[in-house]
This record gives sequence, C-alpha cells and structure tokens, in this order.
Amino acid sequence: MNHSDWSFIVVELVLVFGGALAFGWWQLRDVAREQAKRKNLTQNKTVEDAPAPASPSTPARPNHTPGP
Repeated sequence: MNHSDWSFIVVELVLVFGGALAFGWWQLRDVAREQAKRKNLTQNKTVEDAPAPASPSTPARPNHTPGP
C-alpha cells in the first residue's frame, strides 16, 4: 500500500465516524428538546388544572347585595 491508499482510508474513516457521531449528537439533542417540551406541557397542564382564584366580579358573599 502506498501513501495515497492510507490517506484515502483515513479520510473515509473520518467521514464515516464523524457522520455517525454527528447523527448521534443530533438524535440526543432532539430527545432532550422533546423531554423539555413534554416537561413544559406537563407543568402547564397542572397549572391549568388548579382551581382558579375568585374573580373580582364575583362577590365574596353571594347573598349580599351592595347598598347605594
């Protein structure tokens, strides 16, 4: 084997393993983003499920009518 054969092998190895590493990194990044999105949706859902505070238009005593 001469020098150009070795350089071709090295370039091919770098491209193959570099592509595999880039793909793995991309997939892990995508999984982390989906987990964060799911966590945010879960937190928002628990906030929406909580009872809403009484609005100012709702009287504190429903049978009480304010005077003039």
